[in-house]
Amino acid sequence: MKAALAIALMLLAPGIAWAQDAPVPKTHYLPPDFAPNKDGFLEGWFGKHLASMGEPVLWAPHALDGYRSRFRMLVLPSFSQPYVIRIDQRADGRALIHYTLTNGRGGYGPGVAIRRKTRALDADRFARVTDALAAARFTARLPDNGGGQEFADAPRDEGMAICMDGTQLVFELLDAAGDHVVTRHECTLDVQTRALVAAMLNAADIVPDGKRGDPMP
Repeated sequence: MKAALAIALMLLAPGIAWAQDAPVPKTHYLPPDFAPNKDGFLEGWFGKHLASMGEPVLWAPHALDGYRSRFRMLVLPSFSQPYVIRIDQRADGRALIHYTLTNGRGGYGPGVAIRRKTRALDADRFARVTDALAAARFTARLPDNGGGQEFADAPRDEGMAICMDGTQLVFELLDAAGDHVVTRHECTLDVQTRALVAAMLNAADIVPDGKRGDPMP
């Protein structure tokens, strides 16, 4: 939990400023009530990458048809190739995991998909992700922590973190309760969110590599 300056400085980082180069996709990936996107900057950044990956819009009216839940983690390293991991739990309870990597740069413009994988996700690793979501109180988290808070009912953290470049993460959960989007810079992740990141990387068989820009659990 960090002060607002952390997010402000992170968004002004040199690489991230260039994320606006590609055309804004016609499809909007962030829900209209996602407060941090009030000026459209985050849609232009996150949406371009999700569009280049061919990702579905999870807040769309029928996005949950045929599924119990859908959870996505978008990983945007400033100077390295971005990727997305999505877990779809089908109506029959079984889960599929999808992974897409592009040749873009997370803080610059999006590229094109250069690797895609989809496979069944075993029950143990799916449970690890759902347990991590519950432990993180994911749906209670504020959309961003730029105001120094992770939760609306938590005291503000007046500490200051200067997050220049690095990796931005975007988490989105869709289930029967609705759609919830959270974005965090890796330098502001708390223990519970790091555990969630670790569970997602493990589910996708990704061994974190700091040089590549993976968020380090």
